[in-house]
Amino acid sequence: MRFFENEDDFGYCLKEAIQGSRASQGRIKDVILDLRNGKANFQEALVADQTITQWFNQTIAPAYEQAYAELPDITEGISSEKKMNDFRPTQLLELLPTQAGLTENAGRKIPEGTLPHIPELTPYPTFGYKARGRWVEGPGKHGMRIQFSWESFINDNWDALGRFPEDAARMTRKTKEAMVIGLLMSLDPATPGFNPAVISDALGTTLKARNADNQMIFSNVAKNAPLSFDAINAAIRQVAESRDAWGNPVSVSNFTLIVPTSLEPVANLMLSASGIERGFTGANGDTLKFTLAAGIAANVKVVGTDLLTTLGGSAQGAANWILVPTGGKTNNGRETLLRTSLLGYEQPDLRVSNVTGTYLGGGAVPSTEGSFDNDDSQARVRYVCGGAVVNLDGIVASTGRGA
Repeated sequence: MRFFENEDDFGYCLKEAIQGSRASQGRIKDVILDLRNGKANFQEALVADQTITQWFNQTIAPAYEQAYAELPDITEGISSEKKMNDFRPTQLLELLPTQAGLTENAGRKIPEGTLPHIPELTPYPTFGYKARGRWVEGPGKHGMRIQFSWESFINDNWDALGRFPEDAARMTRKTKEAMVIGLLMSLDPATPGFNPAVISDALGTTLKARNADNQMIFSNVAKNAPLSFDAINAAIRQVAESRDAWGNPVSVSNFTLIVPTSLEPVANLMLSASGIERGFTGANGDTLKFTLAAGIAANVKVVGTDLLTTLGGSAQGAANWILVPTGGKTNNGRETLLRTSLLGYEQPDLRVSNVTGTYLGGGAVPSTEGSFDNDDSQARVRYVCGGAVVNLDGIVASTGRGA
């Protein structure tokens, strides 16, 4: 008598068992106990080396892929991608035409970044390039595995097996997120908060104090101000007044606002407001109110992450916020935040182990009987990713504490 029709039957049964089917759980347990007690030959039940493979192919891999695809990926909105050839640090070169300011050709002046006028039968002017290089760390290898015992099958511990795909997918997404968000934050538990190598007064990336101008900003904004309509506009104005490493104005039209998850609803409410009500006291003491029809001075998208809360520490974790160029690039294509991957290994890699040995009388030992060393079976995920700060253009951050 065969316990399963084929490998697919076993895989389907194990999938149903993990999803909570008591009938399938009992069916598999009966097979394991009968095999253990010598009441049946495993070859009558299933080809031994296919058990863990079928379970993986039909249950773990699809469940992981589905969970991974459904989880949000905020890194695409705040960083650009670079595929590395290996794990070694790489130098990224940035080239800029030597044309600077107004350039004259044949009596006509042209602004920087445009092609000069060429009169009839005159030679084309030649431009060169000046370059800047920056070393960035290569991606790193990350992973986890689940180890479940032979006893877990006997004890019907199906929840531990069933949770692996979702938990592994969530940790993979979180790892990718941490590689980018971690660039902006201190990773030293003793000094939580912003990464001083990226966000500081000296680098011009801390939100500065700004007085009201009654155009974009209608109330005074303190340094490191809490999240508000005026504070966001002050950060956008600060970017517009900054210069890049070449001395050119920084231009960003689309921003992403990174906030703690708890502030995400408030931030979305600010950015979706169709009008802002303002008030002031007139010379005779009357209180006057008006509605400002204009909103935020640029396109801003909100993303929330618990990493700001965790890495910000008790002092600023619930209040800090960071404004960055959307997609990790300014209008002229200068990269800011970078997420790195290994060429050919961009996606997570899932594997299973089935080192069980053979019986003395011959025949392979089923994976549900555990490994040769310690009666375990294992599944694991490997993911290669990393991150780097290429330029600071368009990045403004605030602790939210107003100091």
